[in-house]
Amino acid sequence: MKIWNFENTFENDGKFNMERDVDLCRTVSTTGVPTLRLYRWEPFTISLGYNQKEDILDLEKCGSDKIGVVKRPTGGRVILHAEELTYSVTMRMKGKSSSQIYNEISEALVFGLKLYDKRMEKVELEKNQIDFASFYKSYSSFPCFSSSAKYEIKFRERKLVGSAQRVIGDTILQHGSILCGDFHKNLVEYLKLSDDKLSEIKNDLDSKTVSIGEIIESEIDYSKLVTCIKFGFQKKFSIAYSNEIEMIEV
Repeated sequence: MKIWNFENTFENDGKFNMERDVDLCRTVSTTGVPTLRLYRWEPFTISLGYNQKEDILDLEKCGSDKIGVVKRPTGGRVILHAEELTYSVTMRMKGKSSSQIYNEISEALVFGLKLYDKRMEKVELEKNQIDFASFYKSYSSFPCFSSSAKYEIKFRERKLVGSAQRVIGDTILQHGSILCGDFHKNLVEYLKLSDDKLSEIKNDLDSKTVSIGEIIESEIDYSKLVTCIKFGFQKKFSIAYSNEIEMIEV
């Protein structure tokens, strides 16, 4: 049986969360032991993809509303991390393609989500790949959750989990947001765009995303969700956890 590490780091700011993911990527390149990390965000934080610029944001409003801003080490588009559980996986590729790893991680997440609540049975993977070259020409492409790429997780054609990857040498970092509530839709309040473009983005977020809370119509038990996602990876990858780091929740 393969050995992984597991961390539940609870709520931290964007700087800690992104630096911890990068640190774990460096660690796995040395030790070879993958890590599954689960975490949340305090304060709520907007993250930009590696190649995005801050000038798309109203930084003054972010500051007044106490919304953090951070740059991700991975690609993808802008996200407001709020009512969500975020996962991070760092592992060596060992001859696998990034697409294959993406698919396997998504399958582990689906297993855990279905275990969390029977009403999640219709959670599934996106089978098609959109034409990103054309899609990124539209303003609705600004937020990560405005589209679903192949192997991303959806519920009745609406996106539930958004993920991003980065390959560094022979290691891979993949992390993503499992939507638990609807606060991510407030992203439009912090983008510097015209009203009609913001309206387009808002309509996309309303129609193309869904949260666990909306699906099950009840409050999220984050402790149970962590346990279920952790078990989903254990089953999918046939692993045992060598350690279980539970940082003290303040």
